[in-house]
Amino acid sequence: MTKSLNNRKGFGLIELLVTIAIFAILLAVATPNFSNILSRKDINSGSATLIQALNKAKKIAHSESTRVRVTVSGSKITLVKANDDTNPQYIHLPKRINAGSDGDEGGAVAIMFNADGLVFNFGGDQINNATNIQIQARANASVNRTISITSLGMIASL
Repeated sequence: MTKSLNNRKGFGLIELLVTIAIFAILLAVATPNFSNILSRKDINSGSATLIQALNKAKKIAHSESTRVRVTVSGSKITLVKANDDTNPQYIHLPKRINAGSDGDEGGAVAIMFNADGLVFNFGGDQINNATNIQIQARANASVNRTISITSLGMIASL
C-alpha cells in the first residue's frame, strides 16, 4: 500500500522550523517593549508612593505641630519626627527603581516639613528653590521621573 500526500497527518520539519522562526522574530520585537512597559509601571508606582509619603510627612508635621524629616535614598523613604529618632517610619519603593538626588543609591535627598507645610533643608534653613527627587528604573536609566517639592510644600510630578 502506498500513502498519498493528501492523507498524511501532522507537520513536516520545514513547516515546524518556519513556525519557530516566526515566533522567535515576534518575541525579539516584543521583549524590549515589554521591558519598557514594566519599567514605566514601576516608575508610576514609585512616584505615587513617594508623593504619598511626602504628603504623609506634611500631614504629620501639621497635625502634631512639629517638623518631619524625609530622607529618600535608593529604594527607601524614611520619615522621622523632629526630636524623635527612636521611631522612624520606613516606606519602600518598588525593588526595580532607585530614587535620590540623581536617581542612584548614593544621591540621598533629605528635607523637612514644618507645621505650616514649608520645606526646609537638613540644616534647618528654608529652601529657596524647588528640591527635585529623581526616580529611575534600574534596568533602563532612560525611564525616569522627577518629583519636585517647592519651598511652600507644593509637590509635583514632572
